[in-house]
Amino acid sequence: LGALAELSAAGYIASTDAISLSKSYHFLRTVEHRLQLIEDQQVHTVPTDTGDHALIAQTLGFQDNGQHGATALFDSELRRVQAEVRTIHERLYFRPLLEAYGEAQSSGALLAIEAPTLHPAAASARLQAFGFGDAERTRVALDELTRGLTRRSRLMRQLLPVVLGWLSTTPSPDLGLLGLRRLATGEHRAARLVEVFRDDPLTAQRLCQVTGSSAWMTSTLEHQPELIPQLGGVGGISRRSADEYDRQVSTLLYRREDEDVESMRKALARFVAAERMRIAVRSLLDVDDEVETGIDLTLLAESTLGAAMAIAAPRVPIAAIGIGKLGGTELGLSSDLDVVFVHGGSTEQDIEEASRVAEVVVKMLNGSTPAQQIWALDVDLRPEGKNGALIPSLAAARHYYLEGRAETWERQAMTRARVVAGDQHVGEVAMRLLEEFVWKSVFDDGHAREIRRMKARVEAERIPTGEDPQFHLKLGRGSQSDVEWTVQLLLMRHGIRATGTR
Repeated sequence: LGALAELSAAGYIASTDAISLSKSYHFLRTVEHRLQLIEDQQVHTVPTDTGDHALIAQTLGFQDNGQHGATALFDSELRRVQAEVRTIHERLYFRPLLEAYGEAQSSGALLAIEAPTLHPAAASARLQAFGFGDAERTRVALDELTRGLTRRSRLMRQLLPVVLGWLSTTPSPDLGLLGLRRLATGEHRAARLVEVFRDDPLTAQRLCQVTGSSAWMTSTLEHQPELIPQLGGVGGISRRSADEYDRQVSTLLYRREDEDVESMRKALARFVAAERMRIAVRSLLDVDDEVETGIDLTLLAESTLGAAMAIAAPRVPIAAIGIGKLGGTELGLSSDLDVVFVHGGSTEQDIEEASRVAEVVVKMLNGSTPAQQIWALDVDLRPEGKNGALIPSLAAARHYYLEGRAETWERQAMTRARVVAGDQHVGEVAMRLLEEFVWKSVFDDGHAREIRRMKARVEAERIPTGEDPQFHLKLGRGSQSDVEWTVQLLLMRHGIRATGTR
């Protein structure tokens, strides 16, 4: 309050704004104190419980007036104060930036403000304070977004103060502004952007969160702008069940059953990108925690593998065994899919057919280029590794795992094995032989030493040169891999069967 008085006296803030901010501060602080008087809890949100909500309104002095109840009157006043503070905040902090950087500087009084135009150096300092590190790139982006007399440019001139405020709360405001600029190019994308910013503030705010958080998510929206309106609606980002994914994939393939493999691959790629985007948005908005995100990504991955195998149209029974985070139902947004394929054939023709299918699936999901990748698929943990057949038969797998050829670390990896796609019978047979390999043979101190040696080797070989091992999040001390390897070691030592780390 003292600072507001000083700024007003020196002419930095209009006296009417200073008075309004002071009154608003008193009101909001009083609301906060009333909330925290209840059991001395450090809360900052109005309770959703009807009784508690009414109690807060009454302790603040609001009373029924015959037309409106105390709660409704309090809510109305709270909304008014919040809107007033936001308006002044935008006028003081962000509109002068548009005067200094945007087209408004050269096109007259497009934006009415009380303070004189900021000097570029002052504007740059203000941008840096809000997280915009590259003042020149910000100037170019603002200029491009507000240039001209199109419907988009007129709308962005009005809304950019709010947009800059939203972007300033994201991990990378520069990235967010650049993303919005990319989404504003192209007639179809620009139309979607205008529609959202004009009609749907919640979606617009979430769009700013997305662009300021992830270049990958922005790129997905750039290629599929029809996803933008879904960011705000409850249905657009709702969770899907395994059955829903399977139905959607089946419908997708049925509609294109007369098309070639490449057309079906492109359709599958768009579907998977859209669904991963939806899952990522729920994670970004803290709607889902990492456990729920892992489950949803795993369900999507299983349907994706099943679809790719269906497109390949195998003439021999094939199953996909998931291991790693896929097997453990703990996928992250950047996780690969660790898979071992196995087939139930026995003839030379069966082997050739199984190899053809595996090659089609691997190429389809990994893509010929990074831009064509649907989901990174890792098949290097198969019997004999990179030197072995891409897809062994059940007989070959039995010989490898049960005749003493497999290493201890492979036994450890298969603690997370489970069938994720393909022929159920072949999958069940494969799981029975893996169960015998992992759980029915003795696990002694020698095996434990082998696992520890392998862990040390992984840390030595995979942590990049120059990175401090203490702070490598995946492989350093106390990291993700330390937890996973410890759990897997204990599982094998005590014969506890569980595919997930948790």
